[in-house]
Amino acid sequence: MSHLENYYKYYSLFRVPARILKGEEHYNLYKKPLKEKSTERLKVIVWKPNATHQANLAEMPVNSKGFHYFLVVVEVAGKRVNAEPLKNKIANRVLNGFVKIYRRNRVMIRFEEPGRHKQQSYAERAIQAIQEHLLKQMVAQELKTGVTSVEWSEDFHNVVSR
Repeated sequence: MSHLENYYKYYSLFRVPARILKGEEHYNLYKKPLKEKSTERLKVIVWKPNATHQANLAEMPVNSKGFHYFLVVVEVAGKRVNAEPLKNKIANRVLNGFVKIYRRNRVMIRFEEPGRHKQQSYAERAIQAIQEHLLKQMVAQELKTGVTSVEWSEDFHNVVSR
């Protein structure tokens, strides 16, 4: 056995009791939940608030203020949804959108390399709900005035906060 193998064996968590590791972040991140059925999708384990977020970018019609996208962030533990309209999707604008959302919720931002995303179901569902409501408002405005409506940014935060 080489020196390196001894090092890894010595610092392994192999025989550490689960009750000691239960509150530790890395132990809970790699714990795979059991499926109840063979056809069931993977679950997201959330072990404390603000530990896991899902984010996604959605496209909308360009309005008079120049907004074309909105960024949605869902805090998975409490399923809290927050969003910010964006004019374009360049890196700095998206980063500023994240900063505004996290500052609004007083969440401490930890910058790290994002993991491989396996599931975005909460963020996708939030986008569908927001877009559905905004598009219905635009259609109602269009039927009322007879002019194509693309004004969605005025009511955006009211729709997201519901």
